[in-house]
Amino acid sequence: MPFEWPARFLATAGGEITYFLIFLFTVAILGPVMIQKFWRCKPLESNEHRTRIENLCRKAGIAYADILYWPIFGGKMITAGVMGLIQKFRYILVTPSLLRLLEPEEIDA
Repeated sequence: MPFEWPARFLATAGGEITYFLIFLFTVAILGPVMIQKFWRCKPLESNEHRTRIENLCRKAGIAYADILYWPIFGGKMITAGVMGLIQKFRYILVTPSLLRLLEPEEIDA
């Protein structure tokens, strides 16, 4: 059988660890793409908030794929987050309530 070697390898401790690490790596890289879809995040429109966040990220040297509205609990929760290990799949999440609450200078902080 052509698949005998992989089956034997995966039956060993080293094979199980390798399989688990490949699985974790895949989830860590592709997870943010799936999560932002499941959470129904939408791109933050071009406005003062987005411009301030973009400028802050540029100054800090942080690369990201997009800045998204995070509608957790209907957008009523006051929070923000970053998910993703690599630039192509890294997202900055902000809730509408947080953006309404913060003054422009506080966003810079």
